[in-house]
Amino acid sequence: MAGCVTGKNCYHSLYEAEQALIENRIRFHHSDNSGPQNVYLCDDCGTYHFTSRGPMNQTLADNLDSIKTQRIARDWEQKLR
Repeated sequence: MAGCVTGKNCYHSLYEAEQALIENRIRFHHSDNSGPQNVYLCDDCGTYHFTSRGPMNQTLADNLDSIKTQRIARDWEQKLR
């Protein structure tokens, strides 16, 4: 990932950013109204970053049920290690 003056992680495509957004939601247990909600194209570096502002990203919203299931599975996996 290339650097940006914002200090945020950079994602080179919308798809990559949306997948990372979903993974972030699974890993860090954000509730529906907290944490990163969407992605945006940065004017400074030309890559995508997360944002907690604005409406929830549609791809993220479409995957909320799957995210909850994956979160439970990961929690069990950690407990069984």
